[in-house]
Amino acid sequence: MPRPPVSRDGDVPRLPRGRGVKLMGPQLFKIGMVAMLLVAVIMLRRPCSDAVGKFVSDFDQRDAGVKAPPPQQPDPYKSPVIEIDTRKMSDEEIKRRLDVFRNPDAGVP
Repeated sequence: MPRPPVSRDGDVPRLPRGRGVKLMGPQLFKIGMVAMLLVAVIMLRRPCSDAVGKFVSDFDQRDAGVKAPPPQQPDPYKSPVIEIDTRKMSDEEIKRRLDVFRNPDAGVP
C-alpha cells in the first residue's frame, strides 16, 4: 500500500480517499430494522385508520339515539325575583311587600 503523500508544510499527511461505504453487522441490522419499521407503518396505516374511524363512528351512532335534555324552562309556580327599591318606601310598605312574598295567596293589598 502506498504511503499518503506529505504536503509541503512538513509532516501533515493528507487524508486518504475511501473506497466506498463500509458497514459492519450491527449497523446493517439497525438499517434493516428501520426499513422494516417504515414498511410496517406504511402498510398498517390504512387498516389502523379504518379501525379508528369505525370506533369513533360507533360512539357517534350510540349518542345519536339519545336526545339532549330540553333547555330548562322557568317554573311558573316559582315566584320571580323582583327588585324593590326600599329607599322610597316606608317601613309599613316594606313589611306588606315581604308578607306578599312569604304568602303569595294573600295578594297585594
